[in-house]
Parts: sequence; structure tokens; C-alpha cells
Amino acid sequence: FLKKIIKYYNDISFKGVLLILDSSTDETYKIQKEFLKNFTSLNIDHYYSEYTPVLAAKEHANRINTSYVTLIGDDDYYIINGIDISISFLNRNHLIDSVRGKSFLIELNINSKNNIKNIYNYDCNEYIERDSLKRVIKFFNHPRAVTANVWRSNVFIKLLNEFISHKDIHLCPDRYFYDELLFTSMLVANSKIKNIPGNLFV
Repeated sequence: FLKKIIKYYNDISFKGVLLILDSSTDETYKIQKEFLKNFTSLNIDHYYSEYTPVLAAKEHANRINTSYVTLIGDDDYYIINGIDISISFLNRNHLIDSVRGKSFLIELNINSKNNIKNIYNYDCNEYIERDSLKRVIKFFNHPRAVTANVWRSNVFIKLLNEFISHKDIHLCPDRYFYDELLFTSMLVANSKIKNIPGNLFV
């Protein structure tokens, strides 16, 4: 996945910062570090973390030095125009902490020459109600992770730093519970999130 996504951002001449938090084994990590050296036109920061995505982001939150940030996996692809639209909206709307354009899930058929089997709309609520409890209830009625939104970095970093630590959660066997449900409910409770037109990621 890493090779594909890095080549994608290289091909579209991405100008942002790619902060890659890598939980690979020692040997794979070294191979990937060497691979990333080939992409001198990209601004890549590559670090090891033993943790799952949100806890890895918490561990390295101090390395985020841009005004806006997002957190995705290695099989997610951003549409650059969608990022530009999101940042432009946040620049004009200072009471909104995060925005999300349209996003899609692509199902692949590995047994067919036509690899795309289906495309699904990964619809997500917006959360702009004044009552934080209402926002959280709304999330649990239709749970969708919002980490892949475009966020104001100061808001996202603050909530990462306040999130539960690995030593307090490591006995929980379900990554989905704390990496998605728990952290997303925290984001929703403490932020105003707006859906906007335009495609953001697949």
C-alpha cells in the first residue's frame, strides 16, 4: 500500500507534508525508509510507532507543524482539489473546526481484469449542533470516523493530547473501539464539523 500511495502523491506533485507513522517490523521499516528516499520532491517525515493509528498520532502529535491536518490509512487517497476547497472553507469560517467533502469506498474484484467491483458513498454526518451531547448521540446513530476530515491542527492536536494513553487502553482487545468509536466521539463532542460540496477522498 505504501508504494502505491507515495507514487500517487508524487505523480500529482503534492506540496503538503506527509507524516508517515510506520508500525512495520524492523526489516520492513528499513526497506520502506530506503524506498522513501527516492521521492525527493515530496516533503516526507517517516517515523516508527508501535501503536495503532490514533495512538501513533498521539505519540507524534508534536511533529505536526502545519495549519491543517488529517489522519488517514495507507489505502486512502486524497483528491487535492478537495483539500484546497476544505482549507478555503475553513479560512472563511472560523467557528468550524473541521470539514468533510464527499468520500467514497471502492470495492475491488481481484479476480477480474476490471478491478473495480463497486463504489459506495461513505456518507458522514455533519455536527454543528450547539449541544455536544446531541452531536455524540447523532454520531452513534450513524457512526463514521471523522479523522479523515480536514482539521484545524490546533484543535486536532489538543484532542490527541487529551486522548487516553496506551498504558490506560492497552488491555482493550478491540482497536475499532478506541481508535474509531472512542476517539471519534471525543472529536464530535468537542468540535463543530461541517459537510461541504466537493470530493475529498477515496
